[in-house]
Amino acid sequence: KTLASRMPPEAEEKGISSSMIGLIFSGYPIAASISSPIFGKYCSKIGRKKLLFVGCFLEASSTLGFSSVVFLDKNWFVVVGLLNRLVQGLGAGAMGTATYAIVSCTYPDRMESVLGLVNTLSALGMMLGPLAGSGLYALGGLVLLFVTYGLFFMACMPLLALMIPKDKPYVKKELNISAKEVFKVRGIWMDGLVVILAISSLSFLNPTLSNHLSGYKVDPSISGILFTVPTFSYALMILMMNYMNISRKILMMVGLGITALADLTIGPWGYMGLPHELWVSILGLVIFGLGLCLCILPALPDMVSEGEAHLTMYDSEQVSDFLSGILNSETFIGEMVGPPLAGVLTDYIGFENAEAVIAFSLIGYLLVFGVFSGALFGRKATKGEQLLVENEMVATDTKKEEVLL
Repeated sequence: KTLASRMPPEAEEKGISSSMIGLIFSGYPIAASISSPIFGKYCSKIGRKKLLFVGCFLEASSTLGFSSVVFLDKNWFVVVGLLNRLVQGLGAGAMGTATYAIVSCTYPDRMESVLGLVNTLSALGMMLGPLAGSGLYALGGLVLLFVTYGLFFMACMPLLALMIPKDKPYVKKELNISAKEVFKVRGIWMDGLVVILAISSLSFLNPTLSNHLSGYKVDPSISGILFTVPTFSYALMILMMNYMNISRKILMMVGLGITALADLTIGPWGYMGLPHELWVSILGLVIFGLGLCLCILPALPDMVSEGEAHLTMYDSEQVSDFLSGILNSETFIGEMVGPPLAGVLTDYIGFENAEAVIAFSLIGYLLVFGVFSGALFGRKATKGEQLLVENEMVATDTKKEEVLL
């Protein structure tokens, strides 16, 4: 977000068109979404911790690289800017995949709570980053901003090395996980579509919310603060989920419904009968954070459970690593889909109706997900699930025998 707010004005001063600026920025999600599944496939062979540090180094290096664009002419600005965004995307793909993989393999019994902590800290960084960036930019422009961020990133790497637990022994054998086999599992790709739709709904607001709030005569600086409202309700829902004894798929269904309600409220949609006042849009943003959390947080644990149940021919940790890459990729796909969709729909039918289109898309998929994912009507246990249950029963019987002895 710091880069998005500071780079376009610099590029425009050099005579770079808006479409070319968009191309530069698109390099990040494209590189991240393509590289994440590849990193996921080879994560356990490379080493999760090692992959995380590769990602950190690429992010830090590309951030430092952006400090040079100030001194470049128009053409070189585009080349160096796009190259740095692609490298940043590779770094994000590596870091995100490694983070999800470390959580899913190191904390399998506490995956939701640990992922909640990771997401909360990530959201905190999204809030504090632009604030710190504004101060640095005021003091020394883009050069000071990107050099400080890049060096800070590198300075944190030794601390990460001490805090992150060692990897389990790496898998040395040839990896043969097939994406085709993975996506034959209905529950996996249906969970993934929930994430894509939820993130698309969030990224839909990036280019449109500020203009909508300006209709209420909200100052741009205040608009930036209002963008953080869903972050607080997201964190609140993380705490509430610790007390919910509900299946993950039901939670995702509820999340889709709440997110749809939020989209109808942010506008607000005319048929909702709500007044067109600022407090209504803020209420919608609060609701949005609650629904987003329910859509995203249960997704990886549920995908891993589906994978362990259906993909018994593969090593369970390799499956978990691969699905970590898939989930990271789906997140960036959602980030790519939302903004252009927002631009087209808002231009043709207005913000309120565009949000309603997104809301009814979520409701439509909610119904499909409920029927076909097994969330509402259940499904027969697979051989893998039966085997897991049998193994647990055997382990329980063995413990009882040891206690008696």
